[in-house]
Amino acid sequence: MMGKRGWKVRFQTGKGIIRYFCIVFFCITLFSCSSLPEKEPQPLPSEEETAVPEYIETEIPEPIAEKEESPVKNDKAEPPRRLVFSGSHILGNIPYAGRDDEETTLTISMWETGERRKAAEEAIRVYQELNPGITIKAEFIDYPGYWGNISSDAAMGKLSDIIELDRMHLSAFRNRSLLLSEAVPVGLITHVMFCDKALLDNLGIKLDNPFSMQELEEVGKKVYEATGMKTSVPAGLDLLEAVASHRGSDIYAEIARHDTSSSQSYFSFVQHLNSEDFLSTASNGEFWNRLVSSNEIEDASEAEAIPSAVSEPYAYLAITAASSEAEEAGLFLDWLLTSEEAGRILRYDFGVPLFRDIPPSDSEERFQLELVSSGYGMQRSIPPLGAHEISRSLAAYEAWLREGKMEPDEAAEAFVAEAFLILQKAGGSV
Repeated sequence: MMGKRGWKVRFQTGKGIIRYFCIVFFCITLFSCSSLPEKEPQPLPSEEETAVPEYIETEIPEPIAEKEESPVKNDKAEPPRRLVFSGSHILGNIPYAGRDDEETTLTISMWETGERRKAAEEAIRVYQELNPGITIKAEFIDYPGYWGNISSDAAMGKLSDIIELDRMHLSAFRNRSLLLSEAVPVGLITHVMFCDKALLDNLGIKLDNPFSMQELEEVGKKVYEATGMKTSVPAGLDLLEAVASHRGSDIYAEIARHDTSSSQSYFSFVQHLNSEDFLSTASNGEFWNRLVSSNEIEDASEAEAIPSAVSEPYAYLAITAASSEAEEAGLFLDWLLTSEEAGRILRYDFGVPLFRDIPPSDSEERFQLELVSSGYGMQRSIPPLGAHEISRSLAAYEAWLREGKMEPDEAAEAFVAEAFLILQKAGGSV
């Protein structure tokens, strides 16, 4: 496997990092030279024709440019109890009335494991040392079980003061009025395809950057014939979103007007994948390429990285409406996301810092900054209510297609009809 050739990628297997993060990489290149039928971009429907759930456009500051890092000083840490954005910029309108000397306990729920969990725990420890009287109780749950846990907490009105959210779940929490503040992006990532450069060089194969799906298949077939290693390719709702975007459309708007064009293209692609032994959407196996997020990279000294043109937040943090300590939670989040003290702890583990100047300190961080900077300029909108259930529905129809129980046009018709009902039930005006 590629790790044996001198480079590693840090995976969160519970989170399904391959399937979850990689797919946006193909937003621009995947269908640019595909053999799938291309249609003229269709205008989105007017409000009179149909409406879809409101989208949230995430305003993301431009990543801080690289500069030489100054030596870390051992001076006394900066006072953390200052609200840099005065409670009105990244956290919404959360006034700070000043704190008394009473003991205060904050709670935070996150899905992080491994190095990111260690970094978060260290930041919490330092903040508590700097602020006597503040206790922060952190709950860390692996990603698969995280959403069921906080959904139960929400139903009982017992959400933590601060929760971690991702792109697929953000709309649900906002629209259910479960958040007191705006969801603040933690760091910026992009999506990267890694190729085993040494392997390709030994085989005399070159993959252009950027490349089309047809070119990727041609290279993948040669590698498979020579080594037996498969080519990792994406699938799922993120890819379906990308297919619609490439056509100049929006998949949720298409669902709202019962348009199956992008869905049919997607299912045709899945059927093609199923017919080729050297192509795989599996997250496990021996591949000559890997699709990852930029903050998952540990060492790429012998790999070639091809970044996408899309950048997005790794995750979001938000203060919940159930919090009885919103002011203190706001101060902690402000310190966590903006202070140099916290920045020296979190570094680039959660993506390229957005609200502070933390120059890269090693080749890994410089590489991450370079990748994110090359992908900056395009941002993904937040999916509407019901998107998570639509993702499960898409996976079911994809499985039936692979088993030969449906043809692409049948799968597209049935999927769009079911997705329409999901959006309608979720509260979207369709």
